[in-house]
Amino acid sequence: QGTAPLSWDQIMGNIRAVGANVFVAQGDRPQEEHVAAASIAQKHGLRYMATKYTSGYRSIAKKLGSRRAVNRDGFTAEEEAARGMKIQTPHVPCPLDEGLVNEWLLKPVLGMAESGVIAGCHIDMEAYGATSYDRTNDNLCYCDHCFNNYADKEKLNATVARSDRVQWLQQRELLNDYLGHQRDRLADLYHRVAQRVRKVKPDFIFSVYENFAPDDLKAFWRIEGVLLGLNSDSVPVFFTDPSHYGVNHTVPWWESSYSRIRKLGFKHILGSYAATVYGHHAERAISAEQWMYEAAMSHDGYWLWFEHRFG
Repeated sequence: QGTAPLSWDQIMGNIRAVGANVFVAQGDRPQEEHVAAASIAQKHGLRYMATKYTSGYRSIAKKLGSRRAVNRDGFTAEEEAARGMKIQTPHVPCPLDEGLVNEWLLKPVLGMAESGVIAGCHIDMEAYGATSYDRTNDNLCYCDHCFNNYADKEKLNATVARSDRVQWLQQRELLNDYLGHQRDRLADLYHRVAQRVRKVKPDFIFSVYENFAPDDLKAFWRIEGVLLGLNSDSVPVFFTDPSHYGVNHTVPWWESSYSRIRKLGFKHILGSYAATVYGHHAERAISAEQWMYEAAMSHDGYWLWFEHRFG
């Protein structure tokens, strides 16, 4: 207390001194701020990554007039908000709107790649402000575009009302196939983004954050599609795993999803946040340093989230 804020130079030097090798910046900052901080991080031997939030594309979607997502009950976010659901900026777009993804993600990430000092982009897929609606599970998306694309592929020749689409798919045992088709389309979309970016910076890293386990399309089709699309043999995507916020410390790492995630070619970065590591979960039987060491050794790395802003 009473001391001046730390400079970026002090922050990066301290972080490097405790053994970290990547710094991920929180928040959508102006490009010049990222470049300035990334230059200092690079001087200290750190890789610097900026962050983009899928929740941030709702305001962009509203400006663009992007097509709206339709949930499993047949409602758009505006319609659900009118029915009482709490949604900030209730213009939740279809996750497969390519124009929106290009505006929200591709354009700024190309700028990051062109900077020469920003090593990558971390994508946070948490549905901040719309957690009851914009989830990464089978709640979305059943808009006309998505449903008709699947019906055309399967030559179903069906006209189904929005409110009946999930039930219609379930009755024909097609829901999992539908979600698999959605995942593959999303993977193609994000693969095109990654290809464009890596033409500028071939070693550009993508990291993706949200709960995920392979082979569960009903829970995770969206994050699986994004991970598959951004992954490459030469630059694997980082799956930044939040499942250990409330860790069961008695479960060995080989009973986690680690081996299945590695088979997909992803890097699996296990971690937690400061409050949990430093006493929030008192049932943990080992010290913070031992937990961080074991998680980093059993997986491809360790991440730690700090709630406060550095400096």
